[in-house]
Parts: sequence; C-alpha cells; structure tokens
Amino acid sequence: MKPSALQVSGLSLFERAAPLDFSLEAGSALVVIGPNGAGKSTLLQRLCAAIYRQGSPKQARVLWQGQSLTDYSATVVARHVAYLPQVHNPQLALSVGDILALGCLPHQESLRAQRLAVQSALALWRLEALTESPFYRLSGGEKQRVMLARVWVQLLPRPAQRGPRVLLLDEPFAALDLKSQQELQAQLMQWQDSGVALLATEHSLNRILRYPRFIALAQGQQFAAGEVASDLTPVCIEALFGVQVVALEQGGRRYFVI
Repeated sequence: MKPSALQVSGLSLFERAAPLDFSLEAGSALVVIGPNGAGKSTLLQRLCAAIYRQGSPKQARVLWQGQSLTDYSATVVARHVAYLPQVHNPQLALSVGDILALGCLPHQESLRAQRLAVQSALALWRLEALTESPFYRLSGGEKQRVMLARVWVQLLPRPAQRGPRVLLLDEPFAALDLKSQQELQAQLMQWQDSGVALLATEHSLNRILRYPRFIALAQGQQFAAGEVASDLTPVCIEALFGVQVVALEQGGRRYFVI
C-alpha cells in the first residue's frame, strides 16, 4: 500500500457549502472537475491556505504523511508541496531564470546546486532562449511553461526531503500548444512514477479520462466522486454539465464525444 501524502477533511469552499474530505497517496493522481464557478480553483486556493495556515477555515484539517501540518515549518512544507495557480501576475518583472530560481529557495542550496537545477529546467521545458527575458513580455503559453518549470525545480528530489511530494495544479494545460501539452502529459506520468501525488483541475473530458480518480464539484459541493473508469459515465457528465456525451472505445482507450 502506498504511503499517505495528504489527508484533507472539513475543507469548505463556499459559505454554507458542505465540507469536502479526500486523500492523496504518494504517486497517485486526483482530478477535480465541474462547470465554471463550481469551486475548482477555490478548492486549490483553500487547500493552499490550510497547508500554509494563512487564514484557512478553522475546521479544515490537512495531514501530511499522517501528521498535522502544524507540526512542520513553512520551509519544510515548501520543500514537499508545490502549487501552480491558474493565473500568473502579468507584470512580474523578474527574468525567466530568476523565476525558476525561486523554486530553489526552500531547499537552502549552494549557488552551484541552484544553477544546475535551473539549467536542467530550462533545457527540459525548452526555455533556454528565454532565460534573460522578462516574464511580463512572454506569451501566455510561455508563461505557463515557465511556471511549470518552477514547480519542477521546487519538487526535484533532494537529500533534505523526508516525505512524499505533492503537486497542486490549476488547469496546467491552459494556453499550451500541442507539443507542450504532449510534453506535460509525459511529465505528469514521470512525476507520478517518482512518487509525486498530483491534484489537478481540468476541463478537457478526454484528459480527465487519463486520471484514475475524480471529484466533481457543483456550487462548491461534491456532486460525485470515484473511479474515472467506472464512475465517470455519460449520465454523470450530462447531470454535471448539462451536455450530452457519448462514450467510445478505440485501441483499448475510452473517449467522450459531444
């Protein structure tokens, strides 16, 4: 059995909404789906607030490897938990290289170790030509790749890490071109294979099918949850989104067609 990465209980998204309970194991993946305004981004924001104890709802409780996060410093937590927001500050004046270096801060490494991590990320995410470019001048897709590279740097395996790593992703495929989407899909699988627990929001029905488990939200509350392969049915999709879909199978894989 895989070790527990995060256990979340009593996480309320909106006033008078029933709180959410869910868990993530090391190397697992959970996708959050729902219509616009359902609370997907709010879930990740509230979870981050609870993780870093920044004005989170008092009843929310988050355990990391079975212990309360209040037992750990913010530095220790940041070595193991990374967050990719949906919206990035468009006026951020830092260079691409500087933003990637931010992922090194929790690890208190030597300058040489930081440079190696940043150089590896620049190469992997095809950002070498943009190293000195100001972030605010980049296209939307380039900004997304920079922020993905930053969390990659933050979660690189290091000797000081003593627990499961967790990555929170708010619509990670947004603004990416086809090649970058393909590369990100491969990277998500690599993160899982290395033990990183993933919690992501997603709109694309056919990308949702690549996840093993899902939570569906409606008006800030859990509408449905379970195994994607068995519980995310056309009936569930129609009830959630108000759109009829057809499930098809080809080459051993399932697809949804509107």
